[in-house]
Amino acid sequence: MNKEQSLQLFEEGNRAWNAWADERLAERKALEESGDWIDGDPGKWNEQTRSWHEMAKADFSGHRFETEARFDHFRFPGDAVFERVSFLESARFDRSEFLGKAEFSEVRITGFCGFADATFRATALFDEAAFMGDVSFPGVNFSNDTRFNRAKFRGETHFNGTQFKGAVSFEWAAFSGRTAFLDAEFSDKADFRDAAFSRRVVFGGAAFSDAVTFEQSSFEGPAYFGGSSFAQYAEFRAIRGKGLFSLNNVKFSRVPDFSEAHFEEAPRFDNVDLRPERFRKISARKSELDPSRRWRALRRLAIQGQDHERELQFLKAEISARRGTQDKLFHLRFWVGWLYQILSDFGRSMVRPLLWMGMGFLVFTGIYASQNQAVWQQPFATSIACTAGSGDVRVAALELSVHNAVPFAGIGSSGRLEQIYACLYGIQTDMPSIPGQLPTGFTPVIPYGISFAGVVQFLVSAVLIFLFLLAIRNHFRIK
Repeated sequence: MNKEQSLQLFEEGNRAWNAWADERLAERKALEESGDWIDGDPGKWNEQTRSWHEMAKADFSGHRFETEARFDHFRFPGDAVFERVSFLESARFDRSEFLGKAEFSEVRITGFCGFADATFRATALFDEAAFMGDVSFPGVNFSNDTRFNRAKFRGETHFNGTQFKGAVSFEWAAFSGRTAFLDAEFSDKADFRDAAFSRRVVFGGAAFSDAVTFEQSSFEGPAYFGGSSFAQYAEFRAIRGKGLFSLNNVKFSRVPDFSEAHFEEAPRFDNVDLRPERFRKISARKSELDPSRRWRALRRLAIQGQDHERELQFLKAEISARRGTQDKLFHLRFWVGWLYQILSDFGRSMVRPLLWMGMGFLVFTGIYASQNQAVWQQPFATSIACTAGSGDVRVAALELSVHNAVPFAGIGSSGRLEQIYACLYGIQTDMPSIPGQLPTGFTPVIPYGISFAGVVQFLVSAVLIFLFLLAIRNHFRIK
């Protein structure tokens, strides 16, 4: 229909309109059954298909509706053209059905605009639309690609429960009033690049099944993403936030990108569920080759918010993400990071350094005792007498291990260390001695291997003590 016919039929109400729509749909079905219908590129349409599209089109382009326009329950069998239409009062499209392309580019609606439970089967275009009053899209089903590029939303905007099954774009859109995407579903790519949210925006419970970008978007008021989920990459690169930015209970299946993001108030990451990719499964795309950069950006935000627990978690993820990608097997940093992980869980565990130190006591005790021949000759003896002096060889080996691990324990004071070495390895003297006693001024035998083992144990223990103290610091800083 042309514009005049569309306006005339609209005046007759939705019953007459839907009767006309059903006739067009019946005609299309007949063409499909006869084999005269051609889908796809308009350039390949035959005469019958092209004629049907002309007859099924609803054309209101450029019209000016002076009073409230109600398109409730209207069925549009072909293209619905509302391009550059002006609605001076409210416009209602509740439960309407658009079976062809819906063209609302540059539409201007002064009053309330409602699309409650409407259905869009084909592409929906709202580029540069101006919604001057409140606008509501609750429960709307967009089955194909949808665009709101450079659209202006002056009043409150609601997309609660809206289903975007095709790609959706809000690039350069401006939301001046409070905005809500509660429980909205995004099945394909979602683009909010350079969008501007002047007041509160809520994405609570929203589900993003494909990649989503908010790159360079601005949030002047608070932004709530609580309970939302991101199944693919989420880009928040270079966004700007002036108010609260809450990611409480958000689920990320991949590492979100907050690089170059700037917040005047630190974002919240309470109970956020981050599931980082393993370094062997990273995508080959260049932009995704450096997840460590994403973790580093998240850690910077955690530092800004003095969220020390998240800071440590993100540091752990950053080092792990570098392993195998930037840090290769032949890099020192690879092995240092690996040791940092197994020895202290990246400075987060107080128990691990103590366990490793305890294992070190036992290992080095065995090394020190193994240099005494009597230990090999009597491996199952309950007590092995000292080579020189009194005591038990195994006890002396344990004392030497404790001394080398913790020099400030006091075991080496008052000549006790020399007695330990004498017990284990004997003394360097030809002076006669009484069994069980050591002569005055004796010099103990100290094998070169034992001296080297003592240095190694001291260095290892020093590292473990440092990691233990670091974990204590981190623990109480968190609390």
